[in-house]
Amino acid sequence: IIDENNIFDNIIFSGYYQQLEDTYNNVAKAKVVIVPGITEPLNSTVRESMLMGQPTICYEAPSTLKINEEKQCLFLAKMRDVNDLAKQMIITLEDYEKLNQVALNGKEYAENNFSNKAIVNQLLENCELIVKNYYSQTTINR
Repeated sequence: IIDENNIFDNIIFSGYYQQLEDTYNNVAKAKVVIVPGITEPLNSTVRESMLMGQPTICYEAPSTLKINEEKQCLFLAKMRDVNDLAKQMIITLEDYEKLNQVALNGKEYAENNFSNKAIVNQLLENCELIVKNYYSQTTINR
């Protein structure tokens, strides 16, 4: 598919980076981040690329489908479907406006859910619920 669409020069297969700084520097240069990992929990690379405002393509999983519930924040391919993954890559090359909108949506979602501030706020809320539960014997509802 890459050859058929003459996009080989636009794709870099980077593999694993030993240093976090190398990961950041290379992701920052990318036009699109493709995370073809097949994992149930949300991949940290997906979170990081969203926080950096990079359009991200990954497979459908409960965690990625949840992110796209309200608006499209990720380009999603059917699980284990390499052809659909390639199709999503082509969509990002052909629709620049959609590419930018999805990237903005992803960054907004990531800042509200994955940033240090969001994590600290969630931890504080959890602590408050635990203390309230301990002293008033109330149920912790989530």
